[in-house]
Formats: sequence, structure tokens, C-alpha cells
Amino acid sequence: MTKAMNTVRAERMRQRQFDWRERSRIRWLSPKNEEQRQVVMNALGPSHPLVSRMIRCGNVSASNNMFYCGVPLCPRCFMRERGRQTRQAIRETFLDADNADVAFVTILLPARTDLSDVHDVIEKEKRRLRNFVERQRRLDSRWDDFQLIGFWEMGRMNFGEFESAGRKTKLALGSLGFPFIGEDDETVWLPHLHAIVSKGRLAEREIAKALRNDGHSAPYQIDVRPFHTYRKIDDNLKNVTRYSLKFRIENDPLIPDPLDFMATNDEVATTRDWWPAEDINAYAEWLCMERSGFQSLRFVLSGKSNNVMAEMAAELGNVGSSSERSPCRSSEQDVSVDQKASTEVKFHGSSDEDFDALFVMDDHVSYVGDVSVDVRNNNPLLDTNWTPETKVPPLSCTARRCIQANN
Repeated sequence: MTKAMNTVRAERMRQRQFDWRERSRIRWLSPKNEEQRQVVMNALGPSHPLVSRMIRCGNVSASNNMFYCGVPLCPRCFMRERGRQTRQAIRETFLDADNADVAFVTILLPARTDLSDVHDVIEKEKRRLRNFVERQRRLDSRWDDFQLIGFWEMGRMNFGEFESAGRKTKLALGSLGFPFIGEDDETVWLPHLHAIVSKGRLAEREIAKALRNDGHSAPYQIDVRPFHTYRKIDDNLKNVTRYSLKFRIENDPLIPDPLDFMATNDEVATTRDWWPAEDINAYAEWLCMERSGFQSLRFVLSGKSNNVMAEMAAELGNVGSSSERSPCRSSEQDVSVDQKASTEVKFHGSSDEDFDALFVMDDHVSYVGDVSVDVRNNNPLLDTNWTPETKVPPLSCTARRCIQANN
């Protein structure tokens, strides 16, 4: 009876039969998402501290606040996060863009047999990309408009699966440190970066060539795809954001097209090939204890005019994420910057009572002591399915459109 009721509720949510108050929070999971939630909890074990948080996730307190566990593998929490990221991409970051202005980039990173080593791989790639963009801007002013919003994702495969892999997979992984000797059931972790880029005055082939010349020279390491022109840009942004934040812990027979992910995801097979329990356990702990949950999975390279404030926001968002190794905290951070006379940095949190703190920082502020805080309860957050078409003023006008207007 419970499964049938969940199916009915999920269908009603998809058809928007609930009012906006119900749609703003994810109270019930679809059967497929509930299955993943149970798989994660079973892999962690009943005594694991993250399980107690996941059990409470979705509970509504007497003050009408919903508790969110903040575990990235929890479907309720990752749907909430991707809804937030999709809303920001559509309403703010790429508000004035069209399909010709934006592209989707995937960068494969070196393979690792020890999950704890992936942290250093990601940090090294961050430094490389920052330095790469700075060098390109010194050489060519067209790179001043280049912006990147990315998300770190993890794949995995057994050592024994390499022999049966396709030609392209073998060529790519063979040049990215895939081990040549190991047990057939040994896990090899495959980190990578998915990113939405604002191209400015650059073409896709120029971006791909520059990245390959900068050290990303392994076969198939760089994939730069233009957005589909037959689909609205809002739908393309929904697709690629969902793809980047899918947090799938199962072996897929086919890799879906990022720009068609929503349609492909609806056709998931009934029988699901889950990762081994020990890998799910390790991945969940790595996301929470090594990477501080959602907070450190988002990676931003802003346009040249936004660099100063973006770096300030990144510093606020990454406090304790790389040097401290603590369990998933009850708050999830998402920093966005609006350049005005006074700049707002929004901090979204989830705890026993969900909150949304607003930090107001003047441009001359150089230390956190001058940051004032205003706390508001019950911040409504929309999932990707229910993001309305209304738009708010953008973060900033892109340099490209300003130049075109002046010409």
C-alpha cells in the first residue's frame, strides 16, 4: 500500500497537482528514488552516523520546518540541490544567453585506486584550470568573457572490466593512469568535471584545442558540446544540470547524452545494477568527510570583471573544506555573488530548522568581521521539475553583449 501511495504522490507531483507550498519541498520520493535511498542506508549500515541523519531526512518539525540530511547520495537532498543550481543557472548566470552562447564541457581526470587520493587530483585540476584561464586572458582578450560553472562527479569500474571495455574507453583510461596490474574485483575510481561554459566570443573548437594544448592531451579527455538549437536554452540547462548532479550509484549499460538526460533518465530499467556496497559506503563517506558534501562539488571560473568578488565568495564557501575532515555538517553552502554597491552572498543551510542567511558585504570590506547577517526561515526551494519560467535580474551583463550593444 505504501509503495502504491508513493507512486500516486510522485505522479501528482509531476502533473503539478500540489500547490506551490507542497512543491517547494520534497516530502515524498518516487519508488526509484526511495530504492536508492534504501540502498545507500543499507550500504552504510545501521550504526553509521549518516544513516540516522538519512532516516530523519524529510521529517517536518512542530514549527513546520523540514529536516534535510545533506548527504549528496540522498535523492531528496540532491534533487533539492540540483533544483537550486538549475534555478540559479536559468534565472541568473545564463539569463540573457541563448544556445549559441553556451556549451557543455566534460574533462576526464586521472584514475585512482584509492578514493582518498582523488581529493588531491581535484585540487590540482582546480589550480590548473585557474592558471589556464589567466594565461589565455593575457594572450587573447576574447577569453575575458569566458565563464565556467562546473560540478565534480565520480565514476567507477572494476579492474577486470577494462578488458571488455570499448576502444574509446581503453584509449582514454590507458592515458589517464588506469592501473595495468590488479585484482579483477579491485575498484578504480574515475573522477571527472562536468561544466556549463559561457563561451563569450570563442568557438567550441577553440576552447577544446586550448585545453588540449594545456596538458589535457589524453585521447577523449576533453569533450566540448554545443547546446541543441531545436530546444529552448532553459530546457538545455535543466538537462545538463541534472546530468552533472545525478549522483547515480549504479552501473549504466549506456552513457546517456547530457543534453537528452531527462528523457533518457525516464527510461531507466526496472532491474538496476547497483555498485558494490563497500564502494557506496566509501563514496558516501568521501563526499561528506573529504569533500564537505555539496559545498565543495561546485566549481566556478567567473568572467574577468567578476574575479575579485568570486574569489571572496569562494573563500567563504570553502572554509574547512580542504584542510578539515569532518562528517557531513547540517548546513549546505551555496555561494552566489551579485556585484552592486553592496554585494550579497547567500548562504543556504539545512539543519533541524532550515534557514537562509544573507551576508551583506561592501566592496571595501577585507575581513569577515564586517559581515552583517540576516536570517530568514522557511526558504522555499524548487526542484528542476517545478522551476517556473519567471525571471529575475541577472548577476551581471556579459561583456560580449555590452560590446555588441556599443558597436
